[in-house]
Amino acid sequence: MKTVQRGALYRLVTLENDSPQSATEYVSRDGSQAVVFAFLLSSLEYYPYPVLKLEGLDENGVYKLTAFEGKAADGVPVTASGAYWIHDGFEPALYGNFQAAGFTLERLESNRL
Repeated sequence: MKTVQRGALYRLVTLENDSPQSATEYVSRDGSQAVVFAFLLSSLEYYPYPVLKLEGLDENGVYKLTAFEGKAADGVPVTASGAYWIHDGFEPALYGNFQAAGFTLERLESNRL
């Protein structure tokens, strides 16, 4: 995928201090696409995954979220503004051990929700 190979990389959640979660985001050079990978090594007490506040998107653009592996938590909108994804973010539905999810966000041509 071109966005992952040539896009800007953002480390949203890092494995610092033995964190059981990690998440990375890649944004295409023109900001029209983002790809998000979220990983959960373990969740013994089933704490919710941290909210992923995205970076590098056009705040005025409208983006459609699509899961290609796993899913987003209940209540996450399918389409929202770049400002929403940046400031409010979304939570992947990851619970248990050794879980992963992957998402794409595509900027829509029309700025209609």
